[in-house]
Amino acid sequence: MRHKEFGHRSGTGSGARENLRSIQGVSYEGTDEEVVAGASKLRKMVFWIGAAALLIGIYVGTKGSGQGLSQYWKKNSGPAVAQSYIPVDPKVKDVHLDKANNTCRARGDAAGRGHTVRQAAAYVACLAAESPRRLCQATHRTHFLAAMTNYYRLQAKDREIKISAEVVDAIKGVVSNGFIPKRDLIATGQGNLDTVLSGIEPKKSGC
Repeated sequence: MRHKEFGHRSGTGSGARENLRSIQGVSYEGTDEEVVAGASKLRKMVFWIGAAALLIGIYVGTKGSGQGLSQYWKKNSGPAVAQSYIPVDPKVKDVHLDKANNTCRARGDAAGRGHTVRQAAAYVACLAAESPRRLCQATHRTHFLAAMTNYYRLQAKDREIKISAEVVDAIKGVVSNGFIPKRDLIATGQGNLDTVLSGIEPKKSGC
């Protein structure tokens, strides 16, 4: 009878050992496997917290800019296309955008005389000047940003040609007249625009 009582009190397994150590005032540090498992859980927790913070930051940044970039703009935010002009997304049915694009392509052809970078410069300057109030619309604005980005990337491949003053003036104009927010132009990461536009503020909202 005494033997059974003793066996019941001593117990076997980790649960009994933890109870005994608790009674004796000894802290349980856990096995190596348990320590590794705990560290793995901690790493996963840190990863998901970081991922959540990143997603929140992207959402807030996009929302704060007042516009989300269209799928077309995402496709054209990669390396420069091997041409002076940005085609209009065929899914976008906008006769005014088509008209501005065709007009500015013709102007680029005339001004550039077959030189890709000069054509792109004249094209961007024309897009900024052609009924500029249309840039208040997301499709027109993203098309202009894509054309501007393409110009700067083409220019970067041909350092013998300096950045066009015509393009710089056009960019300053769309900001000072309130057609495109300065932050959206700077966000493209092109042409050191944070410095170029540092002293330019819209006189009034053009939209």
